[in-house]
Amino acid sequence: MVDESAAESEQQDGTIHVALDESFRPLICVGATVAETEFTTVNTSISQLYTELTSHSWMADLESFQSFTKDGFHLSTDSMEISNRFVSFLAHAIGFNSFIYFSENSDVSKNKTTLLLYRELIRTVLQKYRSRPLINLYFEQNPELDRYFSRLVAHSLKSVRRPKPEIQVLIRPKMDPPLLSVCDYTMLTFARWYKGYYSCEPQSQSSTDFTWRNFNALRRSISLIRSLEHGTLSRRSLPFTPIL
Repeated sequence: MVDESAAESEQQDGTIHVALDESFRPLICVGATVAETEFTTVNTSISQLYTELTSHSWMADLESFQSFTKDGFHLSTDSMEISNRFVSFLAHAIGFNSFIYFSENSDVSKNKTTLLLYRELIRTVLQKYRSRPLINLYFEQNPELDRYFSRLVAHSLKSVRRPKPEIQVLIRPKMDPPLLSVCDYTMLTFARWYKGYYSCEPQSQSSTDFTWRNFNALRRSISLIRSLEHGTLSRRSLPFTPIL
């Protein structure tokens, strides 16, 4: 588990904490959620919400709820009751921002595409925060990719301009730290909306279409969305491209 007291001390000296995760459906995506100053606060708030929701015994018979009590917040398996609460929480939470890279190329294996996306994403994050003394990178465990993460980070760091920060690579289980769940939800919420863009209104007000509303709820915390095929789709400092 992450040592919260140590993390709080590190924040005071400028340490950056970055949660990283990947998804293969409905798009191959990788995401990074960065906590610059509120790492402990965000993790504590998520843990408190998790504790509250796991006390809802009326959902105990649901298979998805059993997964939730074991693994915490994960959009692909959470029930609507859980996901709606977490999206609402994220819509008002502060202290983090996210980066998303994705690809629609089906000609390359999913693992190769994921590693390529991670290389570009990590390079972007390290370049942006290169003046910080220490960057902690928390990868969610993936048996197929774990062995590549340290080498991937080292390779990405080579192309970062000086000053170069110290990097610590940590491979963690789900919800350790809880910031990993923010990355999971932000990345998959975008992917679901983007994949369905051509089959629904881009800013749907339908009472049965949650894809746009959920994405819109999280959009303010997204610093960058970039496609390998189409380039930058969204950047916080620039207007959205027509698709967004």
